[in-house]
Amino acid sequence: GITATQQISMGLQLQRYVGLPADNAAITWLERDTQGLGLLRYSNNLSNDELIVSITGQSALDGDEMLLNLAADWRLSDALEASAQLILTRASSDSELYFLHRDVRAGLTLSWTF
Repeated sequence: GITATQQISMGLQLQRYVGLPADNAAITWLERDTQGLGLLRYSNNLSNDELIVSITGQSALDGDEMLLNLAADWRLSDALEASAQLILTRASSDSELYFLHRDVRAGLTLSWTF
């Protein structure tokens, strides 16, 4: 089961376009008529809150665009913290986000507070 150190959140967005002008710029939106997004996030605090891991997935309901974010924050000491993040994306060939198809991004941050 879910404990006090775990969090799950879900979101759903549906939208329908009405009253768009019949010009060339609106044709793409008119073809879609209705679209939606889904979001699921899970995080867990481990080792007395010294390590926090999270997974976030977001997708268009038609599956045209997807994003997966894996992250970890690790408190090494009272003054030092490390964060790592991996982002994976996918997009169909007719999507506006196709330039991000099979994109992989990774990041590592080391923070020192004094």
